Amino acid sequence: MESPTGSQFDSYSESYSSLLDDSVKITGYEGDYFLRCKLEKLRALFGEKLAGPFNFLDFGCGPGQMLQYFPEYFPNALYTGVDASSEMIVQAKKKSACNFFQLEEKGWKEKSYDLILAANVFHHIPPEQHHHHLKELLDALTPEGRLVVWEHNPLNPVTQKIVKDCEFDRDAILIPARKLKSRLKRLTSLPVKILYTGFFPKFLSRLSPLESKMEWLPIGAQYLAIAKAPQGK
Repeated sequence: MESPTGSQFDSYSESYSSLLDDSVKITGYEGDYFLRCKLEKLRALFGEKLAGPFNFLDFGCGPGQMLQYFPEYFPNALYTGVDASSEMIVQAKKKSACNFFQLEEKGWKEKSYDLILAANVFHHIPPEQHHHHLKELLDALTPEGRLVVWEHNPLNPVTQKIVKDCEFDRDAILIPARKLKSRLKRLTSLPVKILYTGFFPKFLSRLSPLESKMEWLPIGAQYLAIAKAPQGK
């Protein structure tokens, strides 16, 4: 099985943050703002269930940017990051050598995870490989674990522009929420939940508290597909 998001991302390992900031400037925010938004969302969804120590996997961790904020939101969690790009992992290990692995390494596969996040990764993975990698992640969950696949929403025109203008998204194949949900449903008999997010740019940030009431509305810039561990684990 060919690695997803591998060597094509090696050349962006040192410039990733600045390229991301440039691509999302239309929103009025910088890239790190969206990292915090993801962590805030995960804490709102799972914070009560994961109050004690737990294992967290950042699948497609890139240069490890999330780790700098992660303890603030989940102080009791053990963070693990994995990425297909060897150069991204080189950059990530400068932050914490013991927390990051290349996709082919066995270290990250030697434990089960209570929460797995794959954020903006699957639109870089060829569609014919989705089944393999989704199954791999579902199999890595604990019996009560959750997989969150966070993706761009192709129905949102601002998202379409950001992806079009982003240098490292040249290979991106955006995935409609219904299609990703269908792919997950083939792997689990349990319900798969879709939540939309990212409705307001910075100049409308005063409206952000409304986001939690709009999760059903399929015009958000991004969406989350949430799947439980398959029954019988």
